[in-house]
Amino acid sequence: MDKRYQVFVSSTFVDLQNERQKVIHALLEQDCFPSGMELFPAANDDQWTLIKKVINECDYYLVIIAGRYGSIGPDGLSYTEMEYRYALDQKKPIISFIRDNPQGLPPNMTESTRSGQRKLAAFRALAKKKNCCFWDSPSELGRQVSWSLGKLIKSDPRVGWIRADEIPPPSRTGSPEELFAQSLIEFARSLASLQRDQTLLELRSWSSRLLHLIGALSERQELGQLAFAAAAVAQDRVAQASILIDDLGWSVHEFGDTPTGLQNVLEGLSLLDREIATRPSLDRAEVIALKVKALRHVANMRSLGAENLAESRHAFQEPRELAAELEPVSRALNVAQLAHSEALVIFSWVTAAMSGKRKLDPASLPALLDEAIGLAEDAERSFRSLGDVEREAKALKLKVDMLALVPQKELHREAAARLHRLELQIARHLR
Repeated sequence: MDKRYQVFVSSTFVDLQNERQKVIHALLEQDCFPSGMELFPAANDDQWTLIKKVINECDYYLVIIAGRYGSIGPDGLSYTEMEYRYALDQKKPIISFIRDNPQGLPPNMTESTRSGQRKLAAFRALAKKKNCCFWDSPSELGRQVSWSLGKLIKSDPRVGWIRADEIPPPSRTGSPEELFAQSLIEFARSLASLQRDQTLLELRSWSSRLLHLIGALSERQELGQLAFAAAAVAQDRVAQASILIDDLGWSVHEFGDTPTGLQNVLEGLSLLDREIATRPSLDRAEVIALKVKALRHVANMRSLGAENLAESRHAFQEPRELAAELEPVSRALNVAQLAHSEALVIFSWVTAAMSGKRKLDPASLPALLDEAIGLAEDAERSFRSLGDVEREAKALKLKVDMLALVPQKELHREAAARLHRLELQIARHLR
């Protein structure tokens, strides 16, 4: 890439206008950007603040010293020396270009007072302690700048500037799934900033489950927040309810904040009930499917604090009855998801009881485990018949975990081998 550098040029002004022009010309020939007092005559505190800001932004600092000390600032130093000392403090690479024989200059280009002469002599002595060159004509000064700055850039390269269209795209690290989730959220943010609400809602409708499948929980939640705002603007209550149930409900629960997740799902349910009551023309099948999902999420989350297993399992009765109203494909999908969720609840109770964290009759544990395995198998078969390999794999994974507790180890090995093949198939599909 073609890098250019910004160079601050400091000097007195009236007596060195020709010299400054030579220096600026030399800098431009080196493809550098000159900055200096032509842009801001140093005359007050606000301009001094601006000068410091520009020095901070510059890569290199040049000072030209001849026969004048310059205008005095509030601290008794000239603005030229103030700039020099500030550049020193900021550790800028500095070159001083000092007039070789200032005594030979005309009177109007030298200091007329003893005080000015002493301050100029002290400033010259200070500048000589760092990198410096001497000159005795504007042309020689220009040549010195070209040669000295070129050497300084090679020995002390700085950040510099490049054209925006030459900047390579930022490199990203992470798995393909992580990079996809990051890019999707960046696109969603851009849609939100452009107030493209409908496009944002469509993006969320097809990508939310995909983010769930790849485990991008935080990205799914952020997408839900952006889409919820868009749905509110569009007054799409069903979309708001869906987002509360999934992206800001179940996903928040999976992230570890079950109380907030449960509260959002219940709010989504309430929103759906109000829509059903006030909009008779609503797509009833869509709303019922959302209610079944929400009630399933509620049953799963409340099972964590339930007093007994019967109470946890009873919570699945209402969504099962609602699912019976759905058309065959949607009914099969929702019934399978309910079976998978109930199996998971039973398994969590059984394992908690085995470790002494929950109370169940020890004699009932084998029968409960067999029942949970049967539910998981029902869900697995239904998902397979629907061609839903991701959900089939989740049900099979649950069955593998449960079969690890039964005496027939060959059943576990067989299911684990089938799960491995299915997970490879899903990975290839996602990539």
